[in-house]
Amino acid sequence: MRKNKEPAVFASQREKEEHYRNKALGYLGYRMRSEREMREYLHRLGCDEDTGAQILCFLREYGFVDDQRFAQCMVHDNTTVRHLSTRDIVGKLQQKGISRDDIQRILQENPVDEEAQARAVFEKRCRAMKALDVDKLYRYMVGKGFSYDIVRRLLREQNSEAAPQESIE
Repeated sequence: MRKNKEPAVFASQREKEEHYRNKALGYLGYRMRSEREMREYLHRLGCDEDTGAQILCFLREYGFVDDQRFAQCMVHDNTTVRHLSTRDIVGKLQQKGISRDDIQRILQENPVDEEAQARAVFEKRCRAMKALDVDKLYRYMVGKGFSYDIVRRLLREQNSEAAPQESIE
C-alpha cells in the first residue's frame, strides 16, 4: 500500500495494468487467494474497478484465482492439519467469499469426519491440560464448533479410561 495515500500516476493504461497485475501475482505468492480476497486487495491498492476486473479475468484465465480449487484446498488443509470442525470450515470459506452452494458441494465431495476431527483436537487439548477440567474442556470443544453429542461421547470415553466409577452426562 502506498505510504503517502496518493493515487499512483501511470503513463499509460498498459503500465497501470502491468503494475497492478504484478502486485496481484506477488500477493498470490504467499498463498492461494479467493476471487473476493483478490478484489479487496486490488481495491485497497487503489486499483479502479475496470482495471481490477481485467486483472481478475487474467488471473482466472491462467488459473491463478479459482474459487473451487481454493475451497477444496482450504477444506483439505483445515481437516488434515488444523482439525477444524465443519462449522468453522464453513465460516472461514464464507469469510473468503465462497458461496454457500459451492461450500455445500465441496463438503459433499470431500466429507469431513467430524468425530475424527473432534478426537484429534480433544486429545491434543487433554495432553496440554495439567489436570482434566471437564467443564473447561467441554466449553473449549463446543466453542471450536464440535457438536454437543460428539463432545459428550469423547468426555465419557475419557472419563471411563481415567475413572470407571464416574459418569459424565
